[in-house]
Amino acid sequence: MTDMKEKIKGTPENDDNNVISSGSADRVGGQKKSAMSLNENGVLISGKAEKDNKKEPAPAKKTEDVAIYSSKNVTWQGVGSVSKGYNIVSKAEAAKWQGRSHIRPATPEEVAAHYGK
Repeated sequence: MTDMKEKIKGTPENDDNNVISSGSADRVGGQKKSAMSLNENGVLISGKAEKDNKKEPAPAKKTEDVAIYSSKNVTWQGVGSVSKGYNIVSKAEAAKWQGRSHIRPATPEEVAAHYGK
């Protein structure tokens, strides 16, 4: 058994053969920090997930959106895609789409009436 321990680096030096550990757990400098931890609710979680979860969300970009109506589904490379019916797009995209024969501007009242509001 000592030959096996010599071959496997990082194996704990004890007589208990039922110990499972990572190869770096007993290196000089202490143990590795566990990837799992408990959050404030007592739920076992990944440390990275909790760390990423605490980041503040980036502020949303303020863009002026407009409503357009399309009589068919269309995808335009470099501009985007619209579905048949009402679509909300940026003002810049709307200017490009309105040059197409199947697209027209839609008023807020028209959109609200369509969705029953």
